[in-house]
Amino acid sequence: KIEIMAVTLSDTYYLKALDYYPYNLEELIENLNYALSYDEEHSDANCLMGRLQHAQLKNYELAEGYFVNALTSNPCNLSVYRYYSILLIELREYDKALKLINHSYKLKGVNMGEMKRIEGLLAEYQKQYDLALVNYKEARNETFDNEQIDEINSDISRVESKIASSQQFNYSM
Repeated sequence: KIEIMAVTLSDTYYLKALDYYPYNLEELIENLNYALSYDEEHSDANCLMGRLQHAQLKNYELAEGYFVNALTSNPCNLSVYRYYSILLIELREYDKALKLINHSYKLKGVNMGEMKRIEGLLAEYQKQYDLALVNYKEARNETFDNEQIDEINSDISRVESKIASSQQFNYSM
């Protein structure tokens, strides 16, 4: 038996907010606040608020709180794994980020290409360039969108350039 759920008022405001992200922050914030006022545990609204706090407002502590709220209310919300992992990497909380990434691989429907790319970013931040290349190449093999493949190819080129640069630096010493 399939359980049918109605779209709630909170969902409606969340969808409006999502439509405004990141181009109209005033409308985004207004609709997100409405969504969270109707359901403070709305996982997607918490995730979007985390993204806003992270990317636009640079309030990393608040962003992390929203991501944690999103995962607490729905541990299978795949979007949270993506954005929260990136925040943790930027905060240099590498062990926490890797744990989150590894957990995401166990979830149904996870975008393996996207998460492998984030794992590549994690390795790159740690200057583990060979591991970054492995992850980026795996990400490319798991991706089925030409635009994303182009972005991953750019990631690979950047890391290969870093490797060449570091080898050149080592030879000149």
